[in-house]
Amino acid sequence: MVNGTAIHWHGMFQNGTNWMDGTSGVTQCPIPPGQSFTYNFTVPNQWGTFWWHAHAGSQYVDGIVGPLIIHSPDEPHVDKYNQDLIMMVSDHYHTDSGSLVAWYLSTASEGVEPVPDNGLINGRNSFDCSMAPEALFPSAPGSGNGKNRCISDAPRTIFEVEQGLTYRIRIINTGSFADFKVSVDEHELTVIEADGVDMVPVKVQRVPIHVAQSRIAKAFSQEPPESADWKESAWSPHCDDLKAEMLKPFFARDAPKADIQVVLEMSFQTITRDRVNMGYVNRTSWRPQLDNPTMLQVAEGGGNSAMVFDASQLVVTLETVQTVEIVVNSKQIIWMKEHILFTW
Repeated sequence: MVNGTAIHWHGMFQNGTNWMDGTSGVTQCPIPPGQSFTYNFTVPNQWGTFWWHAHAGSQYVDGIVGPLIIHSPDEPHVDKYNQDLIMMVSDHYHTDSGSLVAWYLSTASEGVEPVPDNGLINGRNSFDCSMAPEALFPSAPGSGNGKNRCISDAPRTIFEVEQGLTYRIRIINTGSFADFKVSVDEHELTVIEADGVDMVPVKVQRVPIHVAQSRIAKAFSQEPPESADWKESAWSPHCDDLKAEMLKPFFARDAPKADIQVVLEMSFQTITRDRVNMGYVNRTSWRPQLDNPTMLQVAEGGGNSAMVFDASQLVVTLETVQTVEIVVNSKQIIWMKEHILFTW
């Protein structure tokens, strides 16, 4: 790679090993090109379906991702299925992410995100290259050395299943923009896990999944279903979709009493001199300090709660270990990294 990078272990609490979280500008400096870094941490109290991805700039959009599955004899559903399947779904751009970000952070985008060219399952799907000229960044047909290449009729991912067995399908959205609805024709799905947390089983027909989420569903393999045109059937109003209120933790816990409350106002605003649409948390639009990550500043400052951080860093400091009630006001979907949240 020609750029620095880091690998983030998505969903890992990293209790006691925060410096192994792999977030450039927060827990570490990027790993320089041509150099190596070993991530070494223990996971004593988590199991389930997670994933890893590059965490420097927009690198993971270009495919630096993979599943991270942790097994445990304490799993409540471990004896309820026969085999595991990993299904990584993602959107896909024929253009490199650096070009996409440069376009988005310009006045040309008017704050509108680039639309993906395709969707992938485990990194594969087919595409009709005759459609490529209609894209935001037109692709060059064939397998030449063009920057945006398009190859028609690429292979799709195939899952081989045996009739009569129950499969645990570990669905992970490793994309950058699009959400998906996952279903199996003429099969009922039983959701048993969400984002690394065991759930009370709930039966549905479709599983919506947003970026960075993981959903685990069981499917009992029956007689092969008859094929149907997805345009006629996939968006049927009769499907029972998984909804957030249907998810109930298998090991329920009462929320602890909050010591303090922090209010976060999420927004997209075009208020800079160059008229670029930026994301804001309260009044801060975050910019990574790659050569001076947040944790290094905290360590060198002795953890003093009176520390002053750069205006591009929104850091909430605590005097001691406390329970924080976070109030998020937003019209966007927000992912709170590496925390189990109690919601009301």
